[in-house]
Amino acid sequence: MTTESLLRRLEAAQPTIARRDMYYRGDQGLRFMADKVDPKLVGFTSNLARVAVTAVAERIRVEDVTASVDGRDVSELARTLVRDSDLPMTLQSTIVDMLAVGSAYLIVWADEFGRPVVTGESAEQVAVERHPVTRAVTAAVKRWEVTDANGVVVEEHVVKYLPGEVVHLTRDAHGGKLSYRSSTPHPLGVVPVVPLVNLERIHDD
Repeated sequence: MTTESLLRRLEAAQPTIARRDMYYRGDQGLRFMADKVDPKLVGFTSNLARVAVTAVAERIRVEDVTASVDGRDVSELARTLVRDSDLPMTLQSTIVDMLAVGSAYLIVWADEFGRPVVTGESAEQVAVERHPVTRAVTAAVKRWEVTDANGVVVEEHVVKYLPGEVVHLTRDAHGGKLSYRSSTPHPLGVVPVVPLVNLERIHDD
């Protein structure tokens, strides 16, 4: 899948994400009550969505980690990596995002010293492509914008994640085509992006 196709997929998801985010933040209007409520209470909203999300999210915790490589138990090493990457804390906020808007993502990488890094990512910035048979992630994209002191967008950044490479692209404020900035190979053999999806139906991801 091309970078532009992934970006179109990201854009297509935004209306649904924005609507769900509105309900989570309690910004939706009570339109069905508009003619029934005292004008002084027009700004009143019900934020049951946030209560429901919090009630579920606070009960989800990482209790243990087990792992094996070629039949060899490496659970202790995996526990160390999870602890060093601060995954339990990152996972909590990512789960809230997943429950609130339907999906969120974890990006797994390493810092300059080889230490594990796991970041929680919003569905407002990340989209993935899956294999039609295995449902494995075959490509992913993350997009963000850089703004100046006045909030004006001055540059767009796009990072495309592939099974053996991460490509960084940019685009200036005037639009146009994305420009290549850098490419970083990696030995993982898989896309280092893990979707967390709150599914109602199989194809909702």
